[in-house]
Amino acid sequence: MSGGDAGERLRSLFAGAYREGERPEDIRANDLLVRQRVAQTLSAAAGQLRNREAEFRRTRIPVLSREAPEPPRELLATAAAAGRLARRLSDLAGEVLGLAMPAGDRVWRRVRAERTLLETLRSYDWLLVSLAEQLERAVREMGPYTDAAQLDPVAGALSALENALRDRREVLQIP
Repeated sequence: MSGGDAGERLRSLFAGAYREGERPEDIRANDLLVRQRVAQTLSAAAGQLRNREAEFRRTRIPVLSREAPEPPRELLATAAAAGRLARRLSDLAGEVLGLAMPAGDRVWRRVRAERTLLETLRSYDWLLVSLAEQLERAVREMGPYTDAAQLDPVAGALSALENALRDRREVLQIP
């Protein structure tokens, strides 16, 4: 996807908040806006997973009694899997907010081609938004949580997002 296509898609997603213009300052401001959107999407998905985990614990794990003083370990493991994935999503939301952006100074411009770098980062922004939305959709379409295998599509989408974040970080590494 070209930088222009990504820019058009992002403008439509943010309904007016996305700054028009191709100045480096505008691209930097838009990057922050996009990272906030991705973090919100990831936080929403984490919240949905936590709600499903709580519902699972409430409906599937039996009340303790003298006959059964401990809950079944497999049910606890299933609930814990959703909790771990929700924590990973929450942690990733924080990482997204803290992603680096190149400094807007003359030294950086001499080291790297600023315009090309910012366009590349804008393409990664679009990819992050797209992957975060796919992940959130996977959580939403999961249905009532009954088995850890239901988390596989969410974990796959999360891995794709983590890979894109790693690739974005590598773009900013000075060769």
